[in-house]
Amino acid sequence: MNSHFKSILTRIISLQVVAFGVALIAVLVAAHLLLGSGPVRFENGSLRAHAATIANYLTQQADGSLRLDLPSDPRRYYASGLGGLAYAVTDADGNVLLSSHSNQYRILKNGPRGPVYFQSPNKRKSYIGVSIPAQIGSRQVWIQITRNVRRPGLVTDDVIIHFLRRVGWLAVPIILFVLITDFFVVRRVLRPVVVASEQAQAIDPRRLDVRLSTQDIPREVQPLVEAVNDGLARVEHGFRMQRNFTADAAHELRTPLSVLRMRIDNLADREAAKALRADVEVMSHVVNQLLEVAELETAVVAVEDTADLRRVCSEVIELIAPVALSEERDIALTGSPEPVWVRGNVPMLFQAIRNLVENAVKYTRKDSTVEVRVEPQGIVRVLDEGPGVSDAERELIFQRFWRRDHTRTVGAGLGLAIVARVTEVHQGSITVENRPTGGAVFSLDLSNALVG
Repeated sequence: MNSHFKSILTRIISLQVVAFGVALIAVLVAAHLLLGSGPVRFENGSLRAHAATIANYLTQQADGSLRLDLPSDPRRYYASGLGGLAYAVTDADGNVLLSSHSNQYRILKNGPRGPVYFQSPNKRKSYIGVSIPAQIGSRQVWIQITRNVRRPGLVTDDVIIHFLRRVGWLAVPIILFVLITDFFVVRRVLRPVVVASEQAQAIDPRRLDVRLSTQDIPREVQPLVEAVNDGLARVEHGFRMQRNFTADAAHELRTPLSVLRMRIDNLADREAAKALRADVEVMSHVVNQLLEVAELETAVVAVEDTADLRRVCSEVIELIAPVALSEERDIALTGSPEPVWVRGNVPMLFQAIRNLVENAVKYTRKDSTVEVRVEPQGIVRVLDEGPGVSDAERELIFQRFWRRDHTRTVGAGLGLAIVARVTEVHQGSITVENRPTGGAVFSLDLSNALVG
């Protein structure tokens, strides 16, 4: 693209000049076509219109005389001689029957002619006029209209009115043309900016490698786009460093934990070894969750991935049931007896549902049941009989490292954050509500990914 047109202001001004130039040419052409026949034709038409007005208000009386009943406005119009306009109604011999002049002098000395357009030969009383025949009742009369051209004010008014009446309607399509042109002009000029904004909306933590396009970007906007791209590059670099640090730290911790577990097993003090082994298991669980969080940051669901929610929930229950029973809690699978297929990654969904069920088993009271309900609409609900979740905590519980009780050493507050991340990857939603009978209901909604 030419460098002179890289400026958004230059583009708009240039195209606006073209648009208004086309509109101006259209107006001039229309005016030339309508007014190009010259003033004679216009004056003839204008005077004939006045003669027709007089004829419309002429009536024949019972005695054969004529009566002119002009409305008040036209009557004052002729009486005042505004713009030098005058009328006379004559018979076939040229005798004046009605006139706007008090002396009722003849306008045409040689008798009526018509229809005819004429000009006065008298330079001192220069006028133009028409003589139009009209049949009023049983009488043939001539209506003569003259205008003193030394008083052009009315002529100018008539020209303006006549022009507006015949040309004014062209203003509507011309204005519409200019407005429509402006719309497409601005839209075309700003299209690269719109494309860049759409690209910016598509950027999220899973697509930090995306950059805004600089192709055809106006010169005024280009520094902003380049600054945004530089900022995205720095964010991507920092994000990758943080994610890699988390993954590397978790990997490095696995080996010392394995060595520590072996040494604990060799301790002679069984009670101390049991307590230390429990602490190591908690640390191992946190390390595994950190690895899961790092892996989920770049996780995507392949187009061909499908998962049966009922089967995934069944496998989760098989894994957790022994632990739940040992802690005097029951766990049950209810809902749809048929498979519920969704577009999803089986390991990630297993991970999310497992965290929900483990969380429910942890908080539900003893001798109660954790229910995992699979609904045909692609929704998994985990119901417990614990203390429930307050309104203030419903958004916080899905944040990383958030814990209700910071005095507890078990857990790092990553379980529900992993659930939220898996849900986001599957374009679903996770909500929590309190049960009327006590406890909470966590709902994993994957209805948007339902297959079939």
